[in-house]
This record gives sequence, C-alpha cells and structure tokens, in this order.
Amino acid sequence: MSLTRWLEDSLWAILPGKLEAIAEVVRRHDAGERLPAPEIAARVGDGQDRGLARRSGSVAVIPVYGILTQRANLLTSFSGGTSTEILTGKVREAAADPSVTAIVLDVDSPGGSVAGIAELSGAVFTARRRKPVVAVANSLMASAAYWVGSQATRVVAAPLSMVGSIGTLMVHVDQSGADEKAGIKVSTVSSGRLKTEGNPHEPLSDEARAHMQSVVDEGYRKFVAAVARGRGIPPRTVRTRSGEGRLMTETDAMGRGLIDGVGTLDEQIRALVK
Repeated sequence: MSLTRWLEDSLWAILPGKLEAIAEVVRRHDAGERLPAPEIAARVGDGQDRGLARRSGSVAVIPVYGILTQRANLLTSFSGGTSTEILTGKVREAAADPSVTAIVLDVDSPGGSVAGIAELSGAVFTARRRKPVVAVANSLMASAAYWVGSQATRVVAAPLSMVGSIGTLMVHVDQSGADEKAGIKVSTVSSGRLKTEGNPHEPLSDEARAHMQSVVDEGYRKFVAAVARGRGIPPRTVRTRSGEGRLMTETDAMGRGLIDGVGTLDEQIRALVK
C-alpha cells in the first residue's frame, strides 16, 4: 500500500494543518519526488531522534515526540515521529520495574494516527494505578498526544505550551481533475458495491462522505470517553469545555480543566526524584 492510500484510509487525531503537510509530502514521495531533508523538516518534522527513554534517579522519563503512528514506517523516519507500539512497551516496562517509582511523559507532539492510541492510553492509565505518572506538555500536546497524556495521574504544561485539539478527522484527495488533465482514465473492477468508494480517482460521493463521517464521529466518541476517564469528568463536560477541537494555550487549558498545572519538565522530574 502506498503512503498516500494509507493516509487516506486512516483515522487521525492530529492538528489539521499538520495532516495537510504530511499529505503533501507523502503524495510527492509516492509520485517519485524525493524532497530534500530540510524541506521535509520545515513541512512535517525535524526527522531526528530527539531522545530516548532515560532515567533520572528513580524516575523514568519517556519521550512522546512527533507524529504518532502505530508502527514505525517511512513516515516516522522522515518526521522524527514515534511508534505507539514501541511507546506502549516502554510504558509497561517502566510500570513493571520496581526500581522505577514514577514515570514522566515528555510530550512534544501534534498527534497522529488513531491506530494504537487506545492501547497506549490504556497502558498509561494502568501504569498510574501502580505509581505516579506525570504527562508534561513540553511545548505541544495535541490531539492523539493529549488523548495519551490525559490518562496520566497529573497533566502539566510548560510555560507557553499548547494543549488540546480534541477531535478526529479523515482526508479524501480527489485527483480526478488531475487525472483528466494528464490524460489518464482509471477504471476499477471490483465485487461488493462499496468496495471502491472513496477512491481518489473520482469525487467523494454523498454515501462515502456519510460513511467517513460516521467513522470520524465514532473515533471522537472514543477520544472523549478516554479523556473523561483520565480526567475524572463526565463526557459531556469534555465536549462542552474542551474547545471543540481547538488548540489552546496552557492558561486556557488550565481554566478548562484539561491540565492540572503549569511547570517545566525539569521541575516535574525534580519533584518526583527519590
């Protein structure tokens, strides 16, 4: 499967502008264009491994950086993103380690694919039953990253950080106009009336749009339920007070109950070290 098709078939909990940037890069990649690393960095992410899980005394510090996807792939390699499968393993390992007395999630992420997020957020919620887990918005904790961070015992944002963007989305790219301009006519042969709905070589039908909306709505319901569980508030409160998909400053997030305090990563680690 091409990266473009994977992107269009996936449900996302990510900043919309970031998803648009990813879509452009992967479409150009699938078309055979190899963008220079600085351009990819400017559009999608820095493409560098900015940190590994580490220990500070008895505290395990686990980075949650970049675009979140279930499995490491080409996208994570050029975006500096994180595999949720790998991250889930790190959280469970730290939770089971008797020499670890607390876990800190160092979060700087615009969110990512919904696949694997339920498992990761569940691992964080389970871990907090065994020891304190603090999630720190270390400049950005958006969408799927907030989904995960909200499951911690305590959620903190560093000064001038951005938090929230609670919502889900899918994308459909209609390239039928470009096909026509290029003199390309694509025919699909399939069984099953809806097997090829939403394909990029024709406009999105009303029926296909309605199906995509139902998928997005179901993802949003699960996102809201997870935040309600993690924050200990009713789902209705999440829907009405979380900004309805808006990203917000740490001050606004504090006022809306999305975080518990404002402080730096180092301050949170020092407070937990034994």
